[in-house]
Amino acid sequence: MLTYKEQKNVARWFCEAEIAWLQDQTTDSESLQALRSALDSQPATDRWRRRLESFDRLIAQRRRPTRDDEYVRHWGYGGIRLFETASGRQIYQISIRSFPGHDTHCYYLHGVEPVLIDIGSGLPSNGADWNARGHVLDAVYGIDETMRSLRHLVISHGHVDHYGFLPRLLELARPTIYCHELDARVLEQFDERIVLAGLDLKRYLLHAGVPADETHALIELFSEGREYFSNCAVDIRLRDGSVIPGGGEVIHVPGHCAGLICIRFDDLLFTADHVLQDVTPHQAPQALNPFFGLEHYFASLHKIADLTGIRLALPSHGPLIHDLRSRVQDILYFHQRRLGQVLEMFAEPRTVAEIAQELFGDLSGYNVILGIEEAGAHVEYLHQHGWLRVVNVESLRTGDTTIARYVQDPEAMKYRKEPTVRGRSS
Repeated sequence: MLTYKEQKNVARWFCEAEIAWLQDQTTDSESLQALRSALDSQPATDRWRRRLESFDRLIAQRRRPTRDDEYVRHWGYGGIRLFETASGRQIYQISIRSFPGHDTHCYYLHGVEPVLIDIGSGLPSNGADWNARGHVLDAVYGIDETMRSLRHLVISHGHVDHYGFLPRLLELARPTIYCHELDARVLEQFDERIVLAGLDLKRYLLHAGVPADETHALIELFSEGREYFSNCAVDIRLRDGSVIPGGGEVIHVPGHCAGLICIRFDDLLFTADHVLQDVTPHQAPQALNPFFGLEHYFASLHKIADLTGIRLALPSHGPLIHDLRSRVQDILYFHQRRLGQVLEMFAEPRTVAEIAQELFGDLSGYNVILGIEEAGAHVEYLHQHGWLRVVNVESLRTGDTTIARYVQDPEAMKYRKEPTVRGRSS
């Protein structure tokens, strides 16, 4: 069984091998050789192994692939995959490398009013990927439109791997830009956002028990993002229930990000980063933003699970989600177990930083921030719901320390069984 990281490598090799075949009809590309080596020991039932066998049948025909080929219909081609809604609306999933080892799925709605959902991070690899995907759209799918013809761009939320390429797009075209009202200022006042969010993060890291020198270095790392983006105007602010061109219904799902949206197209649901198949989306404490936190996230998960008539969910990262309700329940159960795990760690007074170390081990770079935020979201939820109390309140009041130390609340431990999330019994 391939690990999550290995599967991401395999997906990238398939994309590169498909593009190499399209351009040069070469059967000995480095990517194809890497695929054969990686999948040689996998069982015949493995989906990646089956995909390689299907690709071999395609290239054995010694011709340019088309959208009608079985391989293209089932697996997609060159980082692009076509889906159709119940009403026949065509939606193309376009995978872009946002960071090394990290892809973002953008979605293109083909029609009279072309709509793109998300655009990637803005790193140099994005430009090369968009050029390559444009060639595949033309050569395989028969769509010779370019960024210059784009009419509408919807940003799913204010994380840079979804909007960072926007300034470069605006050098080529001027689409109408849509974003939820709670994330619009991230795009419009990016320099302000970096400063204010950095101050909030600094306070939280010190509160969590991160040493001052390490906190300073982490804030410097966080602030490096200002180099990758410049302020861009949002034309239309979205809210829950808004309808975008093409008939997509906006569903506001705060938690992972304040202005995160899902978009429903008939029986297909674009879930952005709200629900992912292979990983649980990153969470941060409400202390950093009023619309972060597990309380918001759990409510948003149930909001999506309550939808009826969803045949397939289209995420921003990783595999498709064929059973949305089941995946939501899996995520809720994961957090219930983690809440119980974190609660057990507080038999003695601990800090958020100590909990992050125990949960995730030694982290480096930006992962330190992510680990502190993830641990902090769970500590915050337990504290909000009465499972934890702060033991050094007086020292915090007098200013002797900025570090909060939490411990299990004895009354809660005496009369309650274990933490639960809404809709999941203990």
